[in-house]
Amino acid sequence: MKHRNVWTKLLALTLSVSLFTSLAACGKGGDAKPSGSNNEASQSQTMSGSDGNAGGSVVAKGEELPILPEPKTYTAMVIQTSALKAAGDKYCVQKAAEETNISFEWSEVPSSGWTERINILFNTDSIPDVIIGDAGVSQNYEQLLTLDDYIDDYAPNVKAFLEERPEYNAALRAPDGKIHAFPIGDEAYSNKVDAKMWINTEWLDKLGLEMPTTLDEFENVLRAFKEKDPNGNNQADEMPLTFRNVWGWAQGAETYFGPFGVVENSSHVFLDKDNKVVFSPQEDGYKLALQWFNKLYNEGLLDPDAFVMSSDEYAVRDGGRDIVGALAGYNPSEVGVDNGENNDRYKTLPALVGPNGDQMVGFNYILRTDGYSINKNAEMPEALVRFYDYVNSSVQLKLEWGRGKEGDFWEWTTNDKGEKAPMFIEHTPEEWKALGYTSRAEYRQAESFAGQTPGLYTEELDKSKVIDPKAKTDWGVLGVKSWEPFAVYGLPPGTATPENSERRAILLTDIDNYLSKFIADSVMSGLTDEKWDQHLKTLGDLKVQEYVKLCQEYTDAVNSVNN
Repeated sequence: MKHRNVWTKLLALTLSVSLFTSLAACGKGGDAKPSGSNNEASQSQTMSGSDGNAGGSVVAKGEELPILPEPKTYTAMVIQTSALKAAGDKYCVQKAAEETNISFEWSEVPSSGWTERINILFNTDSIPDVIIGDAGVSQNYEQLLTLDDYIDDYAPNVKAFLEERPEYNAALRAPDGKIHAFPIGDEAYSNKVDAKMWINTEWLDKLGLEMPTTLDEFENVLRAFKEKDPNGNNQADEMPLTFRNVWGWAQGAETYFGPFGVVENSSHVFLDKDNKVVFSPQEDGYKLALQWFNKLYNEGLLDPDAFVMSSDEYAVRDGGRDIVGALAGYNPSEVGVDNGENNDRYKTLPALVGPNGDQMVGFNYILRTDGYSINKNAEMPEALVRFYDYVNSSVQLKLEWGRGKEGDFWEWTTNDKGEKAPMFIEHTPEEWKALGYTSRAEYRQAESFAGQTPGLYTEELDKSKVIDPKAKTDWGVLGVKSWEPFAVYGLPPGTATPENSERRAILLTDIDNYLSKFIADSVMSGLTDEKWDQHLKTLGDLKVQEYVKLCQEYTDAVNSVNN
């Protein structure tokens, strides 16, 4: 698909600076101290250039550092990534305060309470200066700064990035046609599938079984896992298949619906080859999938607690006991398994062929729409625009904000073209322990902003990194590559109109509540034709057709911008 570059009215086409260009200069500032001044007067003064500063503005333009001549503290809210280290104690934050003269009073919110907190803050008009995460832009954009007018003077790296990646146009535009959030997080290739399908290949080898390629073969493997004591402890404690609920990040059974010609996700829809919205829970394949899960449940092949576990309980489902045969997860550690010295006891399943020949895997768009938003009433908002641009001005800073310190998580090396490139360091458990952590994931969550980083980890950066020769095979990435021919996608990234977004959210709340109960009951108690007919009637009562129509209107609007 070709993208029409609709940025020309906003962006000058003469700039060729890469998003990864190194910082041209560095400056040092003192410790940040809270400051307060008349908000309206402050904005008027800095934007008019009447403060007497030689540069015409208190806020340095381009890539000059420090951003402010004197230390200043803003307020910021972000999803909490770790309880081990506070946001203000992270190296990247402290370094930024020194180089930019901007520091933050951080409010770290658990992911489970994020949406509720966002709603309260916007409804009471008490949002912080900066929000790093999903600010509900489609509903709340009027309280957020319009960023377009600041890009030319204060965000050269953002400007270059948007020229290079015009597809972000539809993803970032609010209903008023303006940008109110810059992208954050990871475009890592592995993120194209969160709830990956994993299987214990050591058990396969021990029982003399081949990697299953069809649903029937997979079912037979699960029976062998249950009946033939693959962990060798003379106890019938094997759990052939586990997952937690049906949809939900990295733990749900979403991908196991694929052999039946449907997929699940948080919106319950996917797009067919003609970009038409398909509502999975009313498709015949969905019925067949639930009946298959019920058969596994009745035979003791499915985790009996699949629909009652918390996320914390799922994280220790195996607990090193060697009882899990197959699972859903971003990686096998989702359930606390021992993945072996070479990290290869568990490998990804192929895209299983279903009873009617279907092969389907639900894929994510890796464009990041959760963003870095600024309160429109923040003092000197251009300083906060500059701060985002600063974080995204070099690979060094991006990795510090999203992975951790150089020499700990990553280091510079030379690629096969003789070019300087980053490499993620493969540490032993003892080396991670020496750094104060039990694993790579624990280190990253504590020492950086991980998946909530304002330093966008782009797909290009992901492709540029060098693989440490000591690194284990990344079976997750290999799995995603093997599933790509069978990929189907859900709703495209973008911003709906407030009316569309609000109505869909209302309908989806009732649909989610109903489906959670219906799915659990169908898997544990069975699904007859009569129950399915009643299910379809209930979907009608829940106005599913209106929901699908709204999803289609949204999809068409996003695609019209990109075409």
